[in-house]
Amino acid sequence: MEEFIPGPECSIEGHVHKGRIAIAAMTKKRTTPGPQFVELQHIVPGRAALDAANAIERTVIRALQVLGVDNVVFHAECRWHVEHRQPYIIEINPRPAGDRIPDLVRATTGLDLRTAALAIALGETPQQGRKPPTAPVAGIRFFHADRAGVVRRTRTVQDLRIQQVHWYGKADQDVGPTTDNFSRLGYVMASASTYEEVEAVLTSVEDTFCIATE
Repeated sequence: MEEFIPGPECSIEGHVHKGRIAIAAMTKKRTTPGPQFVELQHIVPGRAALDAANAIERTVIRALQVLGVDNVVFHAECRWHVEHRQPYIIEINPRPAGDRIPDLVRATTGLDLRTAALAIALGETPQQGRKPPTAPVAGIRFFHADRAGVVRRTRTVQDLRIQQVHWYGKADQDVGPTTDNFSRLGYVMASASTYEEVEAVLTSVEDTFCIATE
């Protein structure tokens, strides 16, 4: 059993090289309600109040120091406790994040976390090969079903801010409710100038899919 931490979820992406901790980005997350908390959306850079963002970064840095993490790319997930007004670490992984988050970080910061991980393993600096960012904000939304039914596409969205739309299944496929990452239905990736704009584009694409119960 784990204690439930009420509040928004985020993750910190970065690397540690020869004892020096560098934070690359904060990812703001959206999940399904409990008890599964399936991750449905990631946006980089994550939007948070300045005091919360600073506290989250300080907590992650301190945790990395206490654990003695070094010479890795890391992915640290946290929740901001709305009552305690402080961050709680959910997990720290010595690897790049999943769910295409490295692609969002690369678009918004120019840093490729996968390349950085390889560079560190080879004894090189993780900043080698860093390129200019291509977008101020980038995000991914995973399609999901809150009930069993048939998935149908109702219309097509044409938007230059959309980088990719990927569907895992087939047209008119029977699906069950989404209860974990493996039962998500697909995803859309987009970039824009603001957090709100990215979220609006992701929503517009998700709205093209409907779950029709039989």
